[in-house]
Amino acid sequence: MLPAIPLFSGAIGYASPVAGLELNVAIRTFEIADGRFELGVGGGITADSVPMVEWRECGHKATPLLVAGGADVAPFGPPSVAPTAAQRSGGVFETLLAVDGRVLRLADHLARLDRSVRELYGAGLPDDLADRVRAATAGAPAGRAAVRVTVGPDLAVTVEVASHGAPPGPSALRCETRSGGLWRHKWCDRAWTSPDTLYVADDGTVLETERGNVFLVEPDGTLVTPPLRDEVLPGVTRRAVLDLARDAGRPTALRAFPLAELHELPAFWTSSLSLAVPIASVDGLALPRADDVVAGLAALLSPGPAV
Repeated sequence: MLPAIPLFSGAIGYASPVAGLELNVAIRTFEIADGRFELGVGGGITADSVPMVEWRECGHKATPLLVAGGADVAPFGPPSVAPTAAQRSGGVFETLLAVDGRVLRLADHLARLDRSVRELYGAGLPDDLADRVRAATAGAPAGRAAVRVTVGPDLAVTVEVASHGAPPGPSALRCETRSGGLWRHKWCDRAWTSPDTLYVADDGTVLETERGNVFLVEPDGTLVTPPLRDEVLPGVTRRAVLDLARDAGRPTALRAFPLAELHELPAFWTSSLSLAVPIASVDGLALPRADDVVAGLAALLSPGPAV
């Protein structure tokens, strides 16, 4: 019987009192049983690995073997897109929510920012940045505050804190096609932004909103969100929602979906400041609603009582 997950990475071999020890590094491994084969593909993940680049590398390793096996190979995405001059020169930033001086998901935000800075500018964040953020928010007024951490191409870091109002109500969005581009970094260059916009790819696949990642709520309660790609920001709150769903036993799915499917199901978007916000309509077309589900997720994403 095949194991649930094909073997890959690590080492496979045998130990014999006669023949000694023989090991082989397992990077691409076929497992064959009952006329069916499964392919496991691995790669070396390091502290400065770029997730999208690692995923493409796995695809490049797997494709020739899948083709040789007669599989119908789906594309693993185009080559990585380079940032524009305006994006690179403007730097990157993170926006975090602080409530009564407590910063939500600080480590996750700084990890994403550090990954972007290393990829774009070749060096990481200062070791004391988390302490600087906590110190900046310690004296903030009670209630909700937006914390903005900006890193320029010269690696200069600024931390700004400002009061922030309540999350917005259900959103009325309008569609706009966004052709390609590198959007998995949070750029300071905001010339492309358009408030209350739902971005779709050239083929009509839903990408994200101007302010956050998109989720669908299927009839059985499954939460569906597009898989990560160069055109989608790897949202910290998106990841938190997926983790909360897993902990609660709620099914999730990472798959692309067209605009037509979004028109038929309840949907919401997520961001660090707004948490989870229902989508009321798209281009004037009212969507089904699951506001109780969205409100429940928003409550789980909020900070608990201070301890």
